[in-house]
Amino acid sequence: MRLNLTFLLPQDVLSGAWRQVWGQLGEMGDTAKLGMNVRKLFLVGFDQGNLLLDVAFAGCIGDP
Repeated sequence: MRLNLTFLLPQDVLSGAWRQVWGQLGEMGDTAKLGMNVRKLFLVGFDQGNLLLDVAFAGCIGDP
């Protein structure tokens, strides 16, 4: 079973750390973008103030 072949995997990240997480994912060859609502009017967030990163892992997730 392999995950993340055809869709972006949502990752909940601390609002103060999203840039660091985004950079770390980039160093590993993965791509990520901040989650936006359907109309792209605002960022998707959570009750605690965390943000959503939509991540495409390089080569998929082989063994969940």
